[in-house]
Amino acid sequence: MDLQTRETLIGAAVVAGLSLFLAFSYSQKGESSTGMETYSVVASFARADGLHVGSSVRVSGVDVGHIVDQKLDRYYQATVTMELPTSVQLPIDSSASIRSDGLLGAKYVEVEPGGELDMLSSGGRIEYTQDTVLVEELLSKIVEMAKAKRAAPATETPVETPAEKAPATETPL
Repeated sequence: MDLQTRETLIGAAVVAGLSLFLAFSYSQKGESSTGMETYSVVASFARADGLHVGSSVRVSGVDVGHIVDQKLDRYYQATVTMELPTSVQLPIDSSASIRSDGLLGAKYVEVEPGGELDMLSSGGRIEYTQDTVLVEELLSKIVEMAKAKRAAPATETPVETPAEKAPATETPL
């Protein structure tokens, strides 16, 4: 077998393997990597700093899904699409907030289930959201408050204790 024939056969095998992989991936659409049926819900945030495709979605601190898409809508809001298993049904009045795993940890979406009896369907929207809190902004506000407090003149007058007000007297022994 000459070199050109061998390269052609290897190329054909690579293309066939890639085609099989793509066909399998397409057939698994709508199922997570664990084989569970999934559905998607959407939430919009004014800020989604640190959040990315693949970030966790948690309910009561338990990983239940992940983020599959993130884009900017026409109102300049970050629209996040989350994929959840169908076994985790969320009431329509659920809320979503972006949180950190510790002080400098990864960001994730925490979903708090609401109390409604109607559930979100696939493509449904979580209306109640809370944006991410930036540690840098929080620290700068604390520093500003400390500087303002330090720069303010002392307006309090010292309070005299009763012992300081009474004249000094000698007591007989």
